[in-house]
Amino acid sequence: MSKSYPVAKIDLAALKHNLKQVKQLTPSSRVMSVIKANAYGHGIIH
Repeated sequence: MSKSYPVAKIDLAALKHNLKQVKQLTPSSRVMSVIKANAYGHGIIH
Protein backbone atom coordinates (compact mmCIF):
# COMPACT_ATOMS: atom_id res chain seq x y z
CA MET A 1 0.00 0.00 0.00
CA SER A 2 1.42 3.38 -0.96
CA LYS A 3 1.35 6.31 1.43
CA SER A 4 0.32 9.80 0.50
CA TYR A 5 2.01 12.76 2.10
CA PRO A 6 0.62 16.25 2.65
CA VAL A 7 1.90 18.97 0.37
CA ALA A 8 2.14 22.68 1.13
CA LYS A 9 2.34 24.84 -1.99
CA ILE A 10 4.08 28.19 -1.67
CA ASP A 11 3.25 31.00 -4.07
CA LEU A 12 6.76 32.36 -4.61
CA ALA A 13 5.49 35.49 -6.39
CA ALA A 14 3.26 36.32 -3.40
CA LEU A 15 6.09 35.61 -0.97
CA LYS A 16 8.44 37.90 -2.91
CA HIS A 17 5.77 40.62 -3.00
CA ASN A 18 5.14 40.36 0.75
CA LEU A 19 8.84 40.53 1.57
CA LYS A 20 9.19 43.58 -0.67
CA GLN A 21 6.33 45.26 1.22
CA VAL A 22 7.98 44.54 4.58
CA LYS A 23 11.29 45.98 3.35
CA GLN A 24 9.53 49.16 2.19
CA LEU A 25 7.77 49.60 5.55
CA THR A 26 10.78 48.75 7.69
CA PRO A 27 13.97 49.00 5.61
CA SER A 28 16.31 48.28 8.53
CA SER A 29 14.43 45.13 9.60
CA ARG A 30 15.62 41.61 8.92
CA VAL A 31 13.39 38.62 8.15
CA MET A 32 13.78 35.08 9.43
CA SER A 33 11.77 32.15 8.07
CA VAL A 34 10.46 29.36 10.28
CA ILE A 35 9.04 25.98 9.35
CA LYS A 36 6.85 24.75 12.19
CA ALA A 37 6.54 21.11 13.21
CA ASN A 38 3.44 19.20 12.14
CA ALA A 39 2.26 22.09 9.94
CA TYR A 40 1.00 23.93 13.03
CA GLY A 41 -1.29 26.74 11.91
CA HIS A 42 -1.56 25.30 8.40
CA GLY A 43 -5.24 24.40 8.82
CA ILE A 44 -4.78 20.64 8.46
CA ILE A 45 -7.45 18.74 10.36
CA HIS A 46 -6.10 15.85 12.44
